[in-house]
Amino acid sequence: MAENGKIERSTRVYSKSILFGNVTRRLDTSVEPEAFTHEFTVFVRGFDNQDLSYLLKSVEVLLHDSMDRPHRVLRKPPFETSCMCFAESEIAVTLNFVDEAMCAPVTIRFVCFLHPQVSTIRPDFFVNQLADTLIFPFPPVQFERILLGGPTSKVTNSELDKRMREHSKRANRSGHEDPSLGFCSMADLIAMEKADGAAMGKTIVRLTKELETKKTKG
Repeated sequence: MAENGKIERSTRVYSKSILFGNVTRRLDTSVEPEAFTHEFTVFVRGFDNQDLSYLLKSVEVLLHDSMDRPHRVLRKPPFETSCMCFAESEIAVTLNFVDEAMCAPVTIRFVCFLHPQVSTIRPDFFVNQLADTLIFPFPPVQFERILLGGPTSKVTNSELDKRMREHSKRANRSGHEDPSLGFCSMADLIAMEKADGAAMGKTIVRLTKELETKKTKG
């Protein structure tokens, strides 16, 4: 904060691209036909498996009310959580930044798809991946330092990555490739944007209401 009470802000606009969505595994219901049909894992991470803990203090996941523990708070990476289900539903993911006094939380909503929407194929393993670019217009200088400080590491100790590697090995042994499997790289998303401008969303990250009020008064 500047001496005159005004917020000392950067003269630059920053952006951070993230990946989020769900990875679904179809369950064997031959033994218990009335059991859950799928297990899904909700995830939030950076491109190329970047660890976002330098930027995010926690991730809140709001599932359908019928699911076990519908409100979950993930306080450390990897930011992912799993649940059983019968059907597709909407999920809300709230990103809480490490400096909550500077930036207000951002909530992103998406549908947890269990299989491809443009195909009749029902794979055993399916990646429903979306992308968004968080825009930080003229952030406070203190938060600017956080943005410039990372990422410094990749996601580790991820059960989701472990399951995906196991599935990939099984697919390779069977001689069948699974086109629905895998996370996008930055190059993939750039190609998607060129082909379709709506491939990646853009979300503006706002200052907290308290800082906005101080800025107005100043």
